[in-house]
Amino acid sequence: MRRRRKAAGWTLEVLAERADLSTHYLSTVETNQRDPSLSTVEKLAGAFGIGAGELLGASTELTPEGIEAGKLVEALPPRIREAALVMLNALAVRTAKRR
Repeated sequence: MRRRRKAAGWTLEVLAERADLSTHYLSTVETNQRDPSLSTVEKLAGAFGIGAGELLGASTELTPEGIEAGKLVEALPPRIREAALVMLNALAVRTAKRR
């Protein structure tokens, strides 16, 4: 996100205004202190004028199933959601190493 924001010549304040998010929150996302929710990713993508998949570095847009899965994960209790995201990230890293 930071790379894209700086490429656009925007400050955190400009992005925050365009995405309707707080500057402090965006700072915590950029510094990896916090993972953005799916709705935040969608707001950020909209601010940049791109799809959520492109913002996340995917070569294609998120599928409807992927969006639904994200909403289900967001609905989990915080401790379970955190554990699920750790597990999914570990799987993604393992899969990437195999390629």
